[in-house]
Amino acid sequence: MNKILYVAGWGRSGSTVLDVILGNHPDVVSVGEVTYLVDDWNASGRRCACGASYTDCSFWNGLAEVESLTEETAQMVRKVERRSATLPVLLDAISAKLKERYRRFQQDVFSYLAETTGASIVVDSSKSAGDAAMRFYALSQIAEFDVHVLHLVRDGRSTMASYVNKGSNWALEGHAEPLLLPGVRAVGGWTLANLWTLAVSKMYFRSDRYMRVQFEDLITHPARTLEATGAFIGIDVDMLIDRVRCGDHFDVGHNVGGNRIRHNQSIQLRHKSGAERQPWSNLNAFHSTFFAIFGQWLNSKLGYNW
Repeated sequence: MNKILYVAGWGRSGSTVLDVILGNHPDVVSVGEVTYLVDDWNASGRRCACGASYTDCSFWNGLAEVESLTEETAQMVRKVERRSATLPVLLDAISAKLKERYRRFQQDVFSYLAETTGASIVVDSSKSAGDAAMRFYALSQIAEFDVHVLHLVRDGRSTMASYVNKGSNWALEGHAEPLLLPGVRAVGGWTLANLWTLAVSKMYFRSDRYMRVQFEDLITHPARTLEATGAFIGIDVDMLIDRVRCGDHFDVGHNVGGNRIRHNQSIQLRHKSGAERQPWSNLNAFHSTFFAIFGQWLNSKLGYNW
């Protein structure tokens, strides 16, 4: 495998859509939020996007012959990738044994993906919040992959509205209870994930290994956004642009996690004009005010005016 395109940022920012579209390129394999593969492997009811359990999935089941996909392995991954691991990992205070176990596991997983698909680029849209906050750093600095960070952002008011009005994906799929104070959680999670991505990318990734993309640009100017993404990772995306212009549906494949639309088996990018952006429209007065106080300062830094 030559490189990983890591989609960083927070949820509800369109990562599943971008992941799937890029995964329809012959040199690219889309795997979704692969950080949760081992967790889902051992969780009753969690399914691959194809609808099968991971042990029965024609794409993933062979991985069990390469690696031990146990709850112990899942715990090992979290010890390196979750937000609470930030200081130990950055200060190199975790054991050499843990680092080697993590490196070997990730190299086995990504080698399996390369050998199974023949793709030279893997799109990992695990993002950079909560349990996966350290993942893009760890894949680069511990597992020693060539990681290109695509920081996908969306107007924080829109992500907040999506989270408040619809709830978390896990709750929507029946795997968790609805969360209390979704507006507060949305603003806090969105802020931490995006600030963390900005800080780590600036400190540990060269300028040619980091690119920020607005989801709104993807849906209003898809050709321009896909062309820039293709140049970033070194592939010709004209075929994808042509398919978007024709209104084609893109096959989802075998993604792990992500938006529940992955279970539709195919995704179509819906064009919107700039005039259709109404980030405040689905927020009540309390949530609008709360975001204005605690989130708009970062929203402005990411290019979203008041």
